[in-house]
Amino acid sequence: MSTASNLNPFGHNLQSPTETHHLGSSQMEPLKNGQLELRFGEEVSSNQKCYKRSRRPRPLTSPSLFADGKTDRMASALVIWGASDILTQKQNLTWDLDSEGKLCLVRSAINNKGEIHYWVTDINDLSNEHPATLAGAAALAVIETFDIRAACMHLIYAAHATKLTRPWEQEFTIDDRQIEKYLGLNKRKHQTKTEKLALIEKLASQPCQISTFISWPVQGKLQGFTVSETRLWHMLEIQRHYQGDLFGSKELVGLTFRVKAGHWAKYFLNGTGAKDKQAYYQCGTLSKDLLQRVIRIWQHNPGAAKLLVWLLFKTKFEQRYPVTGQTLMEVAYGSEQVRQARKGENKKLRAKLAERFETDLLTITENNWVLHFDSETYPPEIQPYWAGRGNGSRPKGYFERILTGRVWIMAPDELRSHSPQRQKRSLSQVAQSKRQLSQNQLTAKIADEIELTGSQVKAIRTAKGWTTRQLSECSGISQSMISMIETGQRSISRVNLERLKAAFELSA
Repeated sequence: MSTASNLNPFGHNLQSPTETHHLGSSQMEPLKNGQLELRFGEEVSSNQKCYKRSRRPRPLTSPSLFADGKTDRMASALVIWGASDILTQKQNLTWDLDSEGKLCLVRSAINNKGEIHYWVTDINDLSNEHPATLAGAAALAVIETFDIRAACMHLIYAAHATKLTRPWEQEFTIDDRQIEKYLGLNKRKHQTKTEKLALIEKLASQPCQISTFISWPVQGKLQGFTVSETRLWHMLEIQRHYQGDLFGSKELVGLTFRVKAGHWAKYFLNGTGAKDKQAYYQCGTLSKDLLQRVIRIWQHNPGAAKLLVWLLFKTKFEQRYPVTGQTLMEVAYGSEQVRQARKGENKKLRAKLAERFETDLLTITENNWVLHFDSETYPPEIQPYWAGRGNGSRPKGYFERILTGRVWIMAPDELRSHSPQRQKRSLSQVAQSKRQLSQNQLTAKIADEIELTGSQVKAIRTAKGWTTRQLSECSGISQSMISMIETGQRSISRVNLERLKAAFELSA
């Protein structure tokens, strides 16, 4: 974490001279022929080339995120949520043509009184703040190239924007070294430096290909407003840092990105405006662990990766309501895939989606999200094998039943218990929050409506990272009894049920 003495008036890190060089610190190492080779940190490749120090230092970067190593603030307005959906769900969303024939995604807001419009632009036109939006096949081709992992960069931008007092006017600067740490790419040894830099540049650019228009209605004492079409994120500059050798060749060794939030930030990330009841300041919590988990699982479990990003916003905006299995499936696989599976002749597709769904829900619980299945609409016989159904076969009509089944989903503790300090909100937001259930009311509602099964006890315990011994200490139930409950050898008495709910913090 940077100290106050290491920050310039613009909030950037003041690095030491050796850190700001392209190549880092240097040292002299002997070669076999007795000569000395000048090495510059980790950027020197293993083929023993002779490199020379770069003359131009790297630009200063904005302070790094996750000072506590876990979480940080993040802009969480609806416009940010919609862009996350675009980067993860891509062509599975309902795109349509606007009045000019451009491909557009429209999201309603505030009981259908407001709208947010999204378009996509060409990657070769990133420097233009008001780019030409794409139509038809050209737009679809761009949407198809979007990488799920680019949503992580979008969230990183949303977190960096909260560090600025006027993010619609101020810029932030991040480089490849910060991004590697945020996404955990510095731990991936199978990729070369060149491959990592190419990936980072692609992921950093894609969120900047989205442009938005916002029409917002009156809310309480806040007047309605319109945000003209502009980029969601404006890539002001991409600086490439090269390392040269004594023979005149050069190699890319680093990237620095200068980024500014679009005009949306003036209305949804405006602390002064929120204080004066003229704008909103909408923030949530971003965890470093979520970013790195998406990076780890996106290839083998893309459905789970999409759900993790979607749930980050869903559990903030609409935590009081359960989610249906159909909604979760459409987020993970697309509404068209679900529609096809519901056709009578597509039995194999239904079985395939059902199996993937159970696996993706398990992945979510393994990433510390807690799922509570509604006892009426999602009874044990149709719950995933790891939750309530055990190893039994799926009953007749299983697929249709899980589509209508309801699930309450609770975010990991780090997103609920370790959230950043409360932001000042407008009067209309305060009034709205009073109408919402608190977290304690939510868990009480869950506790009242759901009877725990042995499989659910095991799933929740595992999601919390507890051993049976730890659960025994928390609940006062013997370790052997917990093992028998989880394996179905013993039913859960009313007394033990209350003890388990208290241990899992499901009691009011």
